Amino acid sequence: MGINDGRQAPVCYQEIEAMRVLREGIPPSGAAVKRQVAVAVYQALTEVSVERRDRAEWEAARKETALLAGVAAKTVDRCAVEFERLGLLRIDRGTETLPSLWTLVAPVAGHTPPEEAAVEAEAREEEADRATTSSKEAKQREFLATLDDLLDSSLNLADLDSIEPNGDGEIVLDGLDLLRQGKKVDGKLITPREMGIAATALAAFNRCYEYKKPGGEKVVKGSDYGLGGNLTSIVMRIREHPSWDASKHVRLVESAWRIRWWERNPERRPGPNVIYGVNSFENVVQDAGEEAAGESPSKIRKRRYTRG
Repeated sequence: MGINDGRQAPVCYQEIEAMRVLREGIPPSGAAVKRQVAVAVYQALTEVSVERRDRAEWEAARKETALLAGVAAKTVDRCAVEFERLGLLRIDRGTETLPSLWTLVAPVAGHTPPEEAAVEAEAREEEADRATTSSKEAKQREFLATLDDLLDSSLNLADLDSIEPNGDGEIVLDGLDLLRQGKKVDGKLITPREMGIAATALAAFNRCYEYKKPGGEKVVKGSDYGLGGNLTSIVMRIREHPSWDASKHVRLVESAWRIRWWERNPERRPGPNVIYGVNSFENVVQDAGEEAAGESPSKIRKRRYTRG
């Protein structure tokens, strides 16, 4: 028996490839919808789509599809999810004020059967996990490399578990943890380089720290400031001078401690913001430049910060 097609437009039609994908992708039983139901709903969708193209008519089109296919509207919804999975339907899901939109799309040539697609998807996920792990390790290596000159260390990834959580080691562990968290400053992810410079600068600050309480004899040396509460101000200043490396920041911190501009207010216990605060940083930079040019810290302090 031969079959001729003498139809004239407008007609609804189902691509042969789409029907193949539909029949191979939905088993006769045991699926979310039966194959014969899915075929009927898909045919009804192709018919309705010829006449209804307006997003605003989506609910009416959904009910009409159900009527033509002889099923409930909820069955049409389940079929739509299966069609989306098979690549036969694009669903732009609506909002409180905007209806959904279903768009029939042509299947991709050489469609992969669902079972094979699942295997391929799992393989892609595993590859993505490996890539993510590799990316994390690269960030860690870059962070540790930035620390080498600053902390007199030669840390590598194999040493991470042996870092002692005290002193400089605490700052290193904080930096690694904040990198893993994807810490942001001013809406931008902190780079491993920025984190390394910040850790280096703060470690230098802690080592240089010295404070004598007013009226007391005891001098407190060394501090344990952590990255968490000080990261924002330090990273913002790092970004203002992107060409400066960790050693530059160390020299800046050490110069600030030699000049100690904040001692004009002896009640003030110095924290990292005496250097990296938005209102103090450029003065600290200028002081360090004048010291590097040969002026003594005491003269700089007297000239710029002595009252009277």
